[in-house]
Amino acid sequence: MNPASNSSLKVLRQLGSDAHSDAFLAEVRGFDAPMVVRVVKPELAQNAERMNRFIAEARLLTEVSSPGLLQVRSAGRMKDGQVYVLTDFADGQPLVGTSNLALQELVELGLPLCSALAALHEAGLVLGALNAHEVLSTPRGPMLDASLAPLSRAPGATHATDVRALASWISALAGREAVSDPYELAVRQGLGSATTAGELVSALESARQRWAGHRVRESTEAVVESVTIDEADLSGQTLGPYALQRVLGEGAMGRVYLGQHQQTGAEAAIKVLKAEHAIQKDLVQRFIQEATAINAIQNEHIVEVHDFGEGPSAHGIPRVYCVMEVLHGRPLADEMELGTLPIQRACRIVHQVTHALGAAHALGVVHRDIKPENIYLHQRGADPDYVKVLDFGVAKLLKPLASLPTSNTQKGIVIGTPEYMAPEQALGISTDLRVDLYACGLVLYELLSGDQPFKGNTFGKLVVEITTRPPPPLPAQTAAGEPIPRGLMAIVDRCLQKKPEDRFSSAAELGAALEPFVVPGGSARASAAEADSQALRAAVRPSRTPRLVAAFGLALVLGAVGFYVLRAPPAEAVVAAKTVTLEVASQPAGARVTRLDTQQLLGLTPLKLQTERLEAPLGLRLELAGHAPSERQVELATDVSLSVELVPTP
Repeated sequence: MNPASNSSLKVLRQLGSDAHSDAFLAEVRGFDAPMVVRVVKPELAQNAERMNRFIAEARLLTEVSSPGLLQVRSAGRMKDGQVYVLTDFADGQPLVGTSNLALQELVELGLPLCSALAALHEAGLVLGALNAHEVLSTPRGPMLDASLAPLSRAPGATHATDVRALASWISALAGREAVSDPYELAVRQGLGSATTAGELVSALESARQRWAGHRVRESTEAVVESVTIDEADLSGQTLGPYALQRVLGEGAMGRVYLGQHQQTGAEAAIKVLKAEHAIQKDLVQRFIQEATAINAIQNEHIVEVHDFGEGPSAHGIPRVYCVMEVLHGRPLADEMELGTLPIQRACRIVHQVTHALGAAHALGVVHRDIKPENIYLHQRGADPDYVKVLDFGVAKLLKPLASLPTSNTQKGIVIGTPEYMAPEQALGISTDLRVDLYACGLVLYELLSGDQPFKGNTFGKLVVEITTRPPPPLPAQTAAGEPIPRGLMAIVDRCLQKKPEDRFSSAAELGAALEPFVVPGGSARASAAEADSQALRAAVRPSRTPRLVAAFGLALVLGAVGFYVLRAPPAEAVVAAKTVTLEVASQPAGARVTRLDTQQLLGLTPLKLQTERLEAPLGLRLELAGHAPSERQVELATDVSLSVELVPTP
């Protein structure tokens, strides 16, 4: 390869050679980072038909993206006629000689590779052969290098060929011929019976739920065998000062009990980390991180955490727990199964979520798993839809919080629930608070349409949908027949933009956009305002009357218009005369603003809305947990801006 003959690149060094190509690290015009240029061996390139097929398939690879797939950027012929393929530089080594892996390592290694294969098959490509030198261990995790696959593919290879080859390769990593462990045996059976890449992913995902407590690799790299732990029901037992009465619910990380303080009699929800997770330091740290993050945020729309502690179990395994407030109601996911929610109710729920996220984001906490299951509709007084955001277990810390450092999630590691991930989250790249705003858009889309915008029966297919395809347009009306305002459609569309910078910049901005659709009749007023705005724009369009009007007629028209302008107020003035702007702020923010005369909830501070002009004073009540309520009278004859400093209660 002669660098002088290729002015668009500068060779830095040669990386190596194999039977098909010579690889070079080079600076390539148009790319900031160094790239890998693989030049096909001259003896192979003599077959023009074969090379044309190779270039065509390699170019198809440029459209396939997955965290576990080495990204191909381009392919073609250089000026001197040499055939090349351009890929990212992964700075990895072939995964050869690796064996005797624990179950957890086996699953973590295999999942990104199986997802990469699913993405290839989704694009209609076949790997055809699995060379150990094409599976790389990189700082971003294991990666599949399919850039030269068209050259080494065996005749007659199919998707099933790929599945069998990858399943056998993953199983061989365990390095054990005789398997007695039931979970490892189940994993191998799942891999062996898979006929699609998606089934490979499913087999490993199911194993991921039970690997903890089965085999643990300590920091010394020594493998410690342990028995599988069956999670016992702790009802009737005592944990710290609390007597556990009954199970309230259960998730992947822990089980929640109704507990009663043995001295005060106060009830609390006790979340106990499952014993199989309590022996893993990273999961215990995540559990403590969740409790610390929630305790620091202190927002009334986030479930309250009062305390967390640790107590020994009968088997010597510590029981890690946190004490939370008891909630009465149901998750939004359960409510959605009962039928379509009215638009105002749906918007009010998501609006409250933005207040919780705004408080979390202000402290540098990104939730990363907003979904209907983590939005709880709590019965608070007469309000059955008082939102509590749950499960900060996978939260990301953008800045130090209490004694916790910032989160350093390894690039390429995907965290969250796939159906509610933002594109950058699904690709395992750097994320910020806007992934939560994207998830709010997904929840709102599902509330309005009754369906999720992106679907895929494999993780690879779902990632392709999320990262490359726009969401289907929202229907004109909900399943219950309620028209969906265009302004609300625009809000959802902005939330679901692929690029983070095209979305709302903050939870507060999203909440402000939703406000007109939260108050009673606000949706209709927003639609009417939109229609009035269009009518006004049409009314002031320049006249297209031909210039053939007689001078006498023109004078009459101008005289009539002049009289109207002098005597009648402009249309904008008529609209403005009927309404005034009410702005209410509080220190701290997040207070509920209620009308005293009708007990109608107007929203949460900071609040800005259009309301009817009133001659008599309007009474407002501001309420915020941990603070004394405050009542104020405002005159709504003109625009009003009210700021209230709330006094903390002892």
